[in-house]
Amino acid sequence: MRRMLVLIGAMVGLAPVVGILFGWRAPQAWPIRFDELREALLRPQDSFTPGSVCGPKHFWSFQAEAGQRITLTVTSYEFDPSVQLLGPWGRPIGWNDDDDWFFTARVRATLPMSGRYTAIVCGTNADQYGTYWITLQQGEQEPPWREADVFAFFQRGLEWAERQQNKRAQSWLHLALGRYLREHRRWKEAETHYAQSERLAREAAFSYGQWFLGLERAALLARRLQYEEAIAELERMLTLAKDLRAADYAQALTLTRLGDLHRSLDRNEAATAYYRRA
Repeated sequence: MRRMLVLIGAMVGLAPVVGILFGWRAPQAWPIRFDELREALLRPQDSFTPGSVCGPKHFWSFQAEAGQRITLTVTSYEFDPSVQLLGPWGRPIGWNDDDDWFFTARVRATLPMSGRYTAIVCGTNADQYGTYWITLQQGEQEPPWREADVFAFFQRGLEWAERQQNKRAQSWLHLALGRYLREHRRWKEAETHYAQSERLAREAAFSYGQWFLGLERAALLARRLQYEEAIAELERMLTLAKDLRAADYAQALTLTRLGDLHRSLDRNEAATAYYRRA
């Protein structure tokens, strides 16, 4: 066991050298400094790898020292961001795509060595893009979880979206608040925000928002024991999913939700059929 631990330690110590030997080079990236808040716009045509679980992406970089504890936060009012942190040798040391209710990705890490670190910011799939904010802080920052913070975030986002005349963001915010209320069993309030989200998504031709809203509505119906209505909603979303940029992702998730719902009703044969299609 002692020899194994020594070997593992040696391998970790050699990781930067291995990265150099195999020719890994950090990609071109925008710089970000500690305690700096940067705004950026992720576009559908930005760097994208077809078939990847990550949508359009941006690269950010910063210099840091070994042993530093950091928090890297990415927030958007109009898409669900994902962030991955790479060490100086090019290997991932942290990843997150849903740190709180309002589609914020946050990575906390103690950095293993001094050097240049790279953050990859992307949408969680090909339909996820838009304006976002990224900040780098020292120490491990915790997200606010009080209800007052949630509603304050919603209000700030709505004011920003209205100033920008961004109905996509307005729809996404109402969807997010509806999700929060659903999880807290405030079903009537949730449905009010879902209705707002649907209206705005239609006006903005935001098909992904309409599809995601359908999944949330189905979850709400199931929580209220309206199982057949939930199944019908998911079947309708399965049709909509076929026309999305992230069609494979959306169809697989919808089929999995249908399988889960049928399994909860002891319809095991139907559940298995949906899982196989997913």
